[in-house]
Amino acid sequence: SGAAQNEEAFLKQLGSTMQGVYSCNFQGYCYTQLTDVQQEVNGLLTAERKPKVDMQKLKAIFMQKKV
Repeated sequence: SGAAQNEEAFLKQLGSTMQGVYSCNFQGYCYTQLTDVQQEVNGLLTAERKPKVDMQKLKAIFMQKKV
């Protein structure tokens, strides 16, 4: 569905992805792009390791708590 246009859209997209992962009873899941690198800017953190979105909201999504 492409790149999210803002923080709210990104969190919604990530939350939806994680709901799918958790509903399948997977034993593990790897988020491979923790930080941005060169031409790939799809990380959770910038290349300078600064959060792109509120870390508490990310934690809630990955811990499956209501955001």
